[in-house]
Amino acid sequence: MTLLSVEHLSIDYLTGGAPIHALRDVSIKAEAGEILGIVGESGCGKSTLSLALAGLLPAAARQVGGALRFRDAPLDAARLRGREVAMVFQDPMTAFNPVLTIGRQLMDFGARRGVSRARAVEMLALTGIPSPEERFSAYPHELSGGMRQRVGLAAALMVEPSLLIADEPTTALDVTTEAQIIALFRDLRRDFGGAIIIVTHHLGVVAELCDRVVVMYAGEAVEEGPVDQIFHAPKHPYTRALLACDPARIAKSGGALPVIEGRVPSLAALPPGCSFAPRCPRKTDACETLGAERRVFAGGQSVFCREAT
Repeated sequence: MTLLSVEHLSIDYLTGGAPIHALRDVSIKAEAGEILGIVGESGCGKSTLSLALAGLLPAAARQVGGALRFRDAPLDAARLRGREVAMVFQDPMTAFNPVLTIGRQLMDFGARRGVSRARAVEMLALTGIPSPEERFSAYPHELSGGMRQRVGLAAALMVEPSLLIADEPTTALDVTTEAQIIALFRDLRRDFGGAIIIVTHHLGVVAELCDRVVVMYAGEAVEEGPVDQIFHAPKHPYTRALLACDPARIAKSGGALPVIEGRVPSLAALPPGCSFAPRCPRKTDACETLGAERRVFAGGQSVFCREAT
């Protein structure tokens, strides 16, 4: 069942100068029971998309096109946030009020559903917090970054959401803690009946966790499909370049590290034609003048590139 549908979504930031086209004609779907990964370089629109889904866009943002639907009805994210939609934020260091105990904040998060102390302690235990009764009375500064990330996840799960959005859930964590968080999400995938969206730049996290993946570039969804297909048979030149730069795929040490030449274009002054053309080794004159076009391949792989094969 399709739980979330994003249809041709476009979002601009109005900052007094030229509009910043943060998202352009983005269409994605999230099915109940699956984990959807969203990847791309910094500045490609990943966080803007996640904030739009949670109804947390800043005042300068404007939705200039498209629609968001939840359970086949228009998504009122502000109304559903804390009921059906929950978000785990990127920085576990700043996600909590430093002068309130963890337990007090969890109880506040679950207030709409009348969550009991016993339920809050249970959620801490579910997310792997040791001695949850003791941690319930602790302050944020008394917890490690990994434990704060787990508490953030516990807070999101307190409302029993149908859609859980995790924005860079392993950023700034050490390798051991990252592996623990990945294992925790894997357990949630087994037990959680809704959809989970993982926003990350970490391809390893996507390979470990996700069923499908959307690759973002310069505010556009340039490739989408099952994780196995995207990782083993990428079609878009940008996806291929991203995978080539993944440290796990570098065969041996020594010599120059692979890079993607150039940089993401300014979203306030996009190039004519395909936005990836200035960096693309396969570009043609048509790419630079006519732009990209959507192509669909077997197995549900969708690519925004006229040269994709």
